[in-house]
Amino acid sequence: MCVLGFLFVITMGVQAYRIRFFETVRTIWEDSVLYTYFADRYQGDIQCNEPGYVPEGYAETERIVLEHWFSVIYTNGDGKIITWDQLMVLDQGELIADIEYDRQVIEEVNGNEVVISLYPDGSVNAYCEYGEYVYVITADYLDIDEVCRMFDGIDG
Repeated sequence: MCVLGFLFVITMGVQAYRIRFFETVRTIWEDSVLYTYFADRYQGDIQCNEPGYVPEGYAETERIVLEHWFSVIYTNGDGKIITWDQLMVLDQGELIADIEYDRQVIEEVNGNEVVISLYPDGSVNAYCEYGEYVYVITADYLDIDEVCRMFDGIDG
């Protein structure tokens, strides 16, 4: 009986960890979407999560760490830029995303939905909600596999 109780506690701990800490409302406008977040609780300062992968030839050129926002900019020799943003979701927080893309792909990475928008000029925008954070990648160019590899390994 004691073993069953222990397994129940472990199972409940894992399930409780996977529960989303916020709700998202999407308002679609003509050329963009407004994400509005409603959070149950405040978690304190951000726990910075690096991307799981950085494409070959890119090096970190800037890093910004604030109380609720973490951002890293990577640049390659051709001047192409990748921006990795991690935002802590706060109650009534908002994020605006452009929706004038050519194509949108939804991929699953480690059980999380990643929305990847591909634009006519080759640029890419990717959005993922995980734990108490929203992650956004903005890049001059990345293929879908590279985007997914960057999201692989995040730990909300």
